[in-house]
Parts: sequence; structure tokens; C-alpha cells
Amino acid sequence: MSESEELIKVKKELEETKVKLNTTSKALEKLENQLCFIWSPEHVGWWGVERQGYSRSVRNAGLYTRYEAEYITLEGNKYRAHDDFPYETIVPMHCSVGMQEAKLV
Repeated sequence: MSESEELIKVKKELEETKVKLNTTSKALEKLENQLCFIWSPEHVGWWGVERQGYSRSVRNAGLYTRYEAEYITLEGNKYRAHDDFPYETIVPMHCSVGMQEAKLV
């Protein structure tokens, strides 16, 4: 195999790898956008793992699917007054990264 053929082969493999990485990155981003934490202003903490307790740090918080988080917050907020602050709030996982960097959690 000539040097130019080898170079073409390496470039092709590199492009294929870029496509795979881009696809994986998009899949991870989509998954991240579907995973959520639940913040409870009432308890001033994050919902714990498997709906057990609360944590002041998001690092120890439970991680829920968007569907679970919607159900939990709808149930948790159903008895609050119309103009009252929600008892439970969904925070998408990708938002927590910025909070950690800002030292808010």
C-alpha cells in the first residue's frame, strides 16, 4: 500500500470515528436532558435516591426519569394553593452542572 493510500485510509477511519463520537455525544445529551433531580423548597433539599429522604447536596440526590419527576411533582404539588410556591420542582440534570460550577450546591 502506498503512502497516499495509507493516508486516505487513515483519514476515512478518522471520519468514521468522528461520526460515531458525534452520535454517542448526541445520545448522551438526549439522555441527560431526560434525567432530572427534584428540588423541594419545602424541605430545602434534593429528593434522595429511590424517593428516600432529602439531601442538601445534589451529589447525593436521587436521579429520576422525566416521567417519574413529572409524576412526583404533580402528586407533591396537587394540594398547594393556586398562587402558592410549588412544593416540589423538577431540575433537569444538565442544569445541575452549572449550579455545581457556580458553587450553588
